[in-house]
Amino acid sequence: MALTDLKSKTAKPKNKPYKLFDAEGLYLYVPPSGRKVWRFKYRFNGKECLVTIGKFPNKKLKEARKARNQYLLMLDEGKNPAEVKRLKKNPEGMSFKEVAQEWIDFKSIPDTKRCWKPTHTKAVLKSLDNDVFPTIGSRVINTLTPYDIDYIVDPVVKRGALEVAERILSRINSVFRYGIHKGYCSDNPALGKNEYLPARKVQHMAHLSLKQLPKFLEDLENYVGDIVCKSAVEFTLLTHVRTDEIRFAEWEEIDLKNGYWSIPAERMKMNISQTIPLSMQAIEILERLKLITGQRKYVFASLVSSGKPISENGMLSVIYRMGYKGKATVHGFRGTYSTIANEVLKFRPDVVEASLAHKVKDPVRGAYNHATYLEERKVNAQVWADFILNHLKK
Repeated sequence: MALTDLKSKTAKPKNKPYKLFDAEGLYLYVPPSGRKVWRFKYRFNGKECLVTIGKFPNKKLKEARKARNQYLLMLDEGKNPAEVKRLKKNPEGMSFKEVAQEWIDFKSIPDTKRCWKPTHTKAVLKSLDNDVFPTIGSRVINTLTPYDIDYIVDPVVKRGALEVAERILSRINSVFRYGIHKGYCSDNPALGKNEYLPARKVQHMAHLSLKQLPKFLEDLENYVGDIVCKSAVEFTLLTHVRTDEIRFAEWEEIDLKNGYWSIPAERMKMNISQTIPLSMQAIEILERLKLITGQRKYVFASLVSSGKPISENGMLSVIYRMGYKGKATVHGFRGTYSTIANEVLKFRPDVVEASLAHKVKDPVRGAYNHATYLEERKVNAQVWADFILNHLKK
């Protein structure tokens, strides 16, 4: 069914981007931000291509269809609409920023293997906005040299931010690779430069040792503060999942009766859905919390910002206020679990890795293991909870 102006106007943003199709390749792209964009999808020389027509409501449906029809005529004449648009906009060639934005759009096409999560897309764009675009964003991409790349990266290295330098260089390199693929440039001046960055020391997240854990648990039990953030810390200790997986946990994902928490793939770091077995102690935490946040979307809902989860640093602030700054982190709970589970409780290593949702080389085997080990992980979850909350407190 073809689109209408009313349907375009009333389309509401959702948690995931979606498309409203019109006809012959034209669709309205609706991202979570709500900034709707008209796009035209087509094939040229056997490859899928995409050209942005304009933002809605700046461009109405009638105008979008007119642009689509012009692009269809170009295709009939053997012309690539994206290339025609590019040359019309900038006859001298694409700027680095234009290529970078097109690369980001390509990596963000929904429901594809290459698709980034919205949070990652936002982080990449912010990084380029802060560190790259101000220097070379407006420059034509095929005029840039290795010296231009050094001019960006060297100051970052000198201030000791080696991880940031690696990330910037990696993203610049990816933009040039995409530019070469699309024919916007013939050289990659960033190629190989990562080999000559100074080596950086790998810093592991501070995590509690077996010896430190009993005192931490005692301090946590006596902590007086935000009950939701405190509960989140307790729950994370028992489930050893990542911070954002905890923050954005929804009540509809929780099966209290059978003791499972099902996290959808789009919220997992490795894009593989994960089922978390819940110990009796974890279920008790959720049952207490249900009295406070049970009517809200998020399990660990903010008590000050309606409709939102606890803040990114909510759990960390609990740890800091307890006096463990530099001694423990939320992510470090995963290291604590891994060490004790392997060395003290003697859980099978493959099952520990499955519990931590770590990536394996074979994704089919990985998904199989997560499912196969579920019953064993259920037993381990209870053993772990009994060990840290009963045995260590004695």
